[in-house]
Amino acid sequence: MKFRGTVIHGVQVGAKFGIATANLEVDRMPSDLKEGVYFIIASVDSQIHNGLLHYGPRKTFGASSTVEIHLLDVDMDLYEKELEIDVLKRERDIEQFQNADALFTQVEKDIVRARKFFLRSSISDQWGKISPDERERMAFSALEQIAMNEKFTAAQNVYVYAPIAGEIGFVQKMCSINKEKTFFFPKIENDEMTFYPAQWEDLKEGAFGILEPRSTDSAPEPDLVFVPAVAIDSEFRRLGRGGGFYDQFLSTFKGHTIAVIPSFAHIEIPTEGHDEKVEEIIAV
Repeated sequence: MKFRGTVIHGVQVGAKFGIATANLEVDRMPSDLKEGVYFIIASVDSQIHNGLLHYGPRKTFGASSTVEIHLLDVDMDLYEKELEIDVLKRERDIEQFQNADALFTQVEKDIVRARKFFLRSSISDQWGKISPDERERMAFSALEQIAMNEKFTAAQNVYVYAPIAGEIGFVQKMCSINKEKTFFFPKIENDEMTFYPAQWEDLKEGAFGILEPRSTDSAPEPDLVFVPAVAIDSEFRRLGRGGGFYDQFLSTFKGHTIAVIPSFAHIEIPTEGHDEKVEEIIAV
């Protein structure tokens, strides 16, 4: 969904909090665009920038409806420039906060979530450049490292997951060559994640198109958990896919955790207070 607008002067409230925003004068907004906060891409002077869009009333200040953007890591004079806005994802409703401080605390959170969104997109683009042969090599390298991992060799009950397109596909082979271990896969039920024992061949497509176990047998406490991750930073903080299920699980789990990631996803990432760490990474 796209529209065009010209940057005009606003009241510059955001600048007082160190968050530069630009107000847009728009002849016609898309009719199906609801009021809210969105992640966007803005094109200006043949350059592309990631950012956020606020479309609707400025409820905290009792002001009328505005079309306002914040571009990430951009320090340039935008006044009177025409921008093309490509709306990518709706983040939240417009809220009324007690004061400006509370509003801009939320805006800072929005910016972190926007950075996460665009980082996930960037890593997805990198996955798109990986050939099938290279994906096989990555999986084989991961299996070699896992086979030599003391935590894995000592573990009996292992929590795993069914990798999706942007993840290293090591799990199926790992399960098949380690018959002496019991593997447990997650299932999403009523917005909660629960693990059940399963053989790979018994998995079926479930929530979000991810393979899930058919079993409803209870699972014991794991000796080891393999945790999916889009990226991991130098302090082993994890960027997930945004559902929050593993962060909730890891917030109470005290055992050993491993994330298997491609080397290009071992990078610095934006984090929030609820983001959980893993104990170990295997980067290939």
